[in-house]
Amino acid sequence: NTIVGNVEKRQVDLVVGADGGRSAVCDFMETESSGKIQVKRFEDENKRVYKTITLDPPDSEPRNLSYGVRTEQELIIESLPTHQDKQIAVLLFRPDDQRVLSIKTEAQAKAFFTEFFPMLVAYIREESYSFFASQAVSLLP
Repeated sequence: NTIVGNVEKRQVDLVVGADGGRSAVCDFMETESSGKIQVKRFEDENKRVYKTITLDPPDSEPRNLSYGVRTEQELIIESLPTHQDKQIAVLLFRPDDQRVLSIKTEAQAKAFFTEFFPMLVAYIREESYSFFASQAVSLLP
């Protein structure tokens, strides 16, 4: 929600903002206070990047389910259904994870999903592996 026109002033000793690392609220307060407000930003120690892959559940299974898998190897996959009766799965991983970064071929992608996400392999078509292998890594917003 955006409130325009109503400004309320408060005298406080501490304000904690938890609206993300690129906080527009913190930026505004720091700028508008002419240096009277000191902002402390903390380093993100759990950085993740992502790649996507399409899941295509069989017709015998419900198409409106979401899947979430977290491995002991710090790999996370979350998926949501689409209007096309498929799912878009987002693989979250650390930016230096060579298990994902080294994938260059369809066969390597298939081997990766077979090892780390065997429960999803039946939902992944061959062309999805190729797309995954050729896809660039994306940064989270």
